[in-house]
This record gives sequence, structure tokens and C-alpha cells, in this order.
Amino acid sequence: MLNNLLFNLDKVLYNDGFTQPQLRVLLRAQVVTMIGAGVLALALCWLSTWPLIFAVGAAMAVLNFYWMAKYAKQVAGLTFHKGLIVSLVFRFYARLAFTGILLFLFIFWLKVPVAPLVLGLSTVMATIVLWGAAQVIEHKAKEA
Repeated sequence: MLNNLLFNLDKVLYNDGFTQPQLRVLLRAQVVTMIGAGVLALALCWLSTWPLIFAVGAAMAVLNFYWMAKYAKQVAGLTFHKGLIVSLVFRFYARLAFTGILLFLFIFWLKVPVAPLVLGLSTVMATIVLWGAAQVIEHKAKEA
């Protein structure tokens, strides 16, 4: 079942323009981490709103990561000029502002607990650490 999910997710990402295998692996890992952590949160706290809030934070992290990777992929081969740098900075701050507004709405308007929201957002860091560790292990295995 997991292999089928990974294959379908890889196919969707490839069709969406992510032709670099390592980038697809990282994005797939983020989605799988989000799903796995969400299932674990649901199993541990199934009678509370905590898993739902965690899932919202994780979804925000995945969407942010996806948008960032998609734009980085688009500009990777371009030559840097003033317009491109302005575009990069604008998109970064627009994404940051959008995320900040969503967090403000969730925390102050909807009064959701901060801990599960932040833990959901931190799934992107867990994914990057796991991906980096896998890269180091793979590199060491190739050297041996």
C-alpha cells in the first residue's frame, strides 16, 4: 500500500513538473511524514481536536514547502538579474505573510492550542533531517 502511494505521488509530482528525482523524494517524504504523523496523532489522541489541529499545521508546512520547491525549480536555471531577485524576495515575503495571517487567525481568532499547530508545522524540519540522514547514509554506502 505504501509503495502504491509513493508511486502515485511520484507520478503526480513528475506530471506537475518536478523532474529532479531528489526533489520528488523530498516532497514525497514530506507528504508521507505528514500522513504518518497525522495517523499517529489520531491514534494517540482520537477523542480530542489535537490531531485535527496538528494536521492543519502539517498541511500548512507541506503547502509552503511545495510552493517554495515549485518556484525554486522554475528559477533554478535562470540567470540572476534584478527582476528575478525582486520576484524571489516578493514571493518569499508573500508566502511568509500568508502563513503568518493563517497562524494569527488560527491562534487568536479560532483560539486553537499552539502546541499541536507548531508540531504540525515542524514536520517539514523532521522530513529535512530524515532526508539529510538518508543522503549521508547513502553516500557512505557508496564509498564503502
